[in-house]
Parts: sequence; structure tokens; C-alpha cells
Amino acid sequence: MGLALGYFIFMVKINRHKFNPSTRFWWLGWTTSVLTLIGFVLVTAIVCNPDHKFSPWLDPLYLGFQRPVFCGALGWIIFACSLGHGGLINRFLSWPGFRPLGKLTYCVFLVHVIPINNQVYSIHDPIVYSFIDTVYLFNGDMIISFAMALVCHLTVEAPCSRLVAYLLSDKNKK
Repeated sequence: MGLALGYFIFMVKINRHKFNPSTRFWWLGWTTSVLTLIGFVLVTAIVCNPDHKFSPWLDPLYLGFQRPVFCGALGWIIFACSLGHGGLINRFLSWPGFRPLGKLTYCVFLVHVIPINNQVYSIHDPIVYSFIDTVYLFNGDMIISFAMALVCHLTVEAPCSRLVAYLLSDKNKK
């Protein structure tokens, strides 16, 4: 779904597809997307409730359609914002403060396995977990992951980004 959406947005932006929808189309898309996301949260709260008993019609529908429906609703937000019909949501998501945070969280995604594996593979005795132990271990892993991500960003990603920007700049073409 994501590749198809990206391809369609690219084709619309380079004017290969003549795409000129009405205001009603945008309102209908936003309404459908927001209601779908609200419904998704509500159904997830029902299905993931520990007291929930298996329902022969709700649980299979939820499991079968949760990802495509969620991707479709988020895809609409991406589609509308990239074509200039995002309004306040686009302004919020385009806030410049999210750029460094996004780069840092991507580095966390890349390195978070290292402290988790280090912790898991260093355990020699069975552990009985409590809520406090879980919070303690999670916070330790998170702090170590963010510290490693900051080092990764400053030593690898930022220099490589500057090198690519330099190589692709107009000054280098002379």
C-alpha cells in the first residue's frame, strides 16, 4: 500500500496524472480517515481487553483487517498532507522540531537491539518480573538506546549527510 501511495503521489506531483478533486472529495476523505482511526482505537480497546471473550465475528474481522484499514487511514493523511490539503495537521507534522527527533528515533530503531540483547543474554538465573522491574529495565534500555543513537547520529549519519549534500551541490559540479 505504501509503495503504491508513494508512486501515485509522485506521479501527481510531476503532473503525469491529472488529479483535480473537488472539495467534497477532500472532506469525505478526511471524515472517513478520522472516523476509521477512532473506530480502530475503540475496537482495539475492546479486543485487547483482558476480560474480552472470543467473538466469532469480531476477532477474525479485526485480525484480518486491522493493518490494511489502519494503513489506509494513515495513507490518507500522508496523501492529503503531501498534496497541500492537510491544514493544521500538516502544519503540526511539518514542525521543524520533529526533524532532529525523527533522525534520533531512527537511530534508536537501528541500535536498540544491542542493549536489549546484552541484557537478555547476560541473565543466568530465572527472573520473576514485577511491574517495577519491567519499568526499571525499560527505562534503562531506553536511556542507553538514546545515548547510543546520539553517538551514532553524530559519528555516522550527520557526517554522511553532509558528505552527500556536498557531493550533490552545485559548487562541486564545476
